[in-house]
Amino acid sequence: MPKYNKKTAKSNNKRERDFIIYFSYEADAKFRRKHPVVYWVYFSACMISLILPMMLFIVFNVVFDAPNSGWMMLGGAGSFILGIGLFHIAAAWGGQYLGHIVTVLCFGIGGAMVAVSELLMFNESLKKLYDEEMVSYYFFGLMFLCLPLFCYLRFRWTLESRIVAKYKIRKRVFRDLKKGKKNYLWYQAVNEEYPLGALYPLNKAFTIVYLPAVFLGVLFGWVRIVSLPLCFCVVSSYLLSVAMTAYADIRDNIETYGKPIILFAWDKNRGGDSSVLNVFALGFLLTAAYCYLSMSADLWNITLPLPKDFLW
Repeated sequence: MPKYNKKTAKSNNKRERDFIIYFSYEADAKFRRKHPVVYWVYFSACMISLILPMMLFIVFNVVFDAPNSGWMMLGGAGSFILGIGLFHIAAAWGGQYLGHIVTVLCFGIGGAMVAVSELLMFNESLKKLYDEEMVSYYFFGLMFLCLPLFCYLRFRWTLESRIVAKYKIRKRVFRDLKKGKKNYLWYQAVNEEYPLGALYPLNKAFTIVYLPAVFLGVLFGWVRIVSLPLCFCVVSSYLLSVAMTAYADIRDNIETYGKPIILFAWDKNRGGDSSVLNVFALGFLLTAAYCYLSMSADLWNITLPLPKDFLW
């Protein structure tokens, strides 16, 4: 039977955040052990619940011939949030229900996003109120902001793990060194105690360009003149992400295989691995940076050559 908790249950471990227990492997494995056959029905229901709103959103817009608009991305994101709400209800059968407030928020926010996107796409009178080109630029810009954040979080995790292991610092002491905004973002106290070398300015430079990029992109990304400083911040974030990802890849290879660059290696937990894949990942970041630069240039009627043009 589904278990609909009105509130998120408390964890017995005070150092563990309450909601973490719902996302742990053990929470899912426990249900699977008790119901090995039903588990796959439950798993399928959860996955269908997650993608069903997105599929209905796509079908609806195809059937009614929706215009090619940037608002489509808003509706797509809203339908995904609706899917999370349905997934949340289905997950109650596995005891992984975070409370009614999560369901209400998912349906409310997701439904509103879908409704607004459909209204702005199909209502002809409202189309006069916005610049379609800037709408597309805005939503694509938000998508471009996600990848550098992922690279940065991976870089921080690798850097912190390396510092703790190299200097044999206790985790409690390391947490104390990160107290305060500058110490948390820039590792200022950590760098004074344990010099980080070039990694310190690398980390600092990223936060200096990425945080303004998020601020400008979210609040003023649809204003044409803002695209100039925004483009500089986003492209700089991607270039710094290349350096951070390269560092994380090299450290990962050293920790796992004992050398910074590997042609091919096999790990029983990770499977096959190669530095060639790392190079492709770096190339993808550079390509994304160039695509954003090209997209920004198009706003000002400046056409940049395609990447393939450099090869001929």
